[in-house]
Amino acid sequence: MKWQEFTRIIIYGAPVATQRVRFDVVHKRAYKPSKTRSAMERRIIFIKRHIAQNRLKKLESQFIRLDLAFYHARPKRLKTKKSDPNAIPKTTVPDLDNLEKLIMDCLTQACVWSDDCLVTDKLSIDRWVEIDKEPRTHIIIYTQGENQ
Repeated sequence: MKWQEFTRIIIYGAPVATQRVRFDVVHKRAYKPSKTRSAMERRIIFIKRHIAQNRLKKLESQFIRLDLAFYHARPKRLKTKKSDPNAIPKTTVPDLDNLEKLIMDCLTQACVWSDDCLVTDKLSIDRWVEIDKEPRTHIIIYTQGENQ
């Protein structure tokens, strides 16, 4: 299948993962933790602004490929002179699937696509950021090419 780039978004700031839904037993309701809620709100606003500026249309019924790259701030132990200056794999929490979930939920709520079930292919990486660079999240969305 041939893919055509639809858009590319870079969100600066530390990647945030979706946290588990909490339950309030007194009021008998479920809610998202405030860290997840506020992170989602900021990202949705950013994505909506990107859509408006680039005059992108909502993806309704086509297959989508999503490439995600999460770059986290390096801990001090990885900032020594001996450390690799390039982005290096990260295997600590938060898990990659929870990072993906937050971004996919934001893209759905920002009306990039009608439903995230349209995403048929996905490539994700989780890295410590390059030395002297900022934490960020890269999002690249591809749609079906013309010649299918």
